[in-house]
Amino acid sequence: MKVQLVRASLLLLVLASLGCSKTVPPPNLTPPGIVAWENMRYQGYMDSARDIATIPAVPVSVGKPIVTWHRSGITILHARSEGWKASILTSLDEALRNVPADQDRIRQALTAARLVLTYVLRKEPIDDASVIAAYEAAYASSLGRDDSWLAAHP
Repeated sequence: MKVQLVRASLLLLVLASLGCSKTVPPPNLTPPGIVAWENMRYQGYMDSARDIATIPAVPVSVGKPIVTWHRSGITILHARSEGWKASILTSLDEALRNVPADQDRIRQALTAARLVLTYVLRKEPIDDASVIAAYEAAYASSLGRDDSWLAAHP
């Protein structure tokens, strides 16, 4: 089960790296087509966050706030009412606050998802400090898991 979580986290990181490239909609799309094009892209990133939270190794108590955020977020995205970008990011922050402290891998994966969503939704650069902090946390956690495994299997 933990292997699935690690694989999903790696998948999210790959998707995050792909998300950092600018994707321009086809030039023949009308404004409604451009909105639909963008919505598919944004929803794909949100789906990645939800997919990590629904892996069988993740307790329901951890996954439920994320799935609830996802459902709310794609509904907000579909409506695109005033302030929709901030609503999606703010609600993800709230979902992250509801992830128990002992679920650091889920928290790290969702933090990475939030970085990507911040970039693609706001179309502003991700600051170095946030990316470096997220990477350093993932690195330290990964080293800790390796050390624990090696200690348990001398």
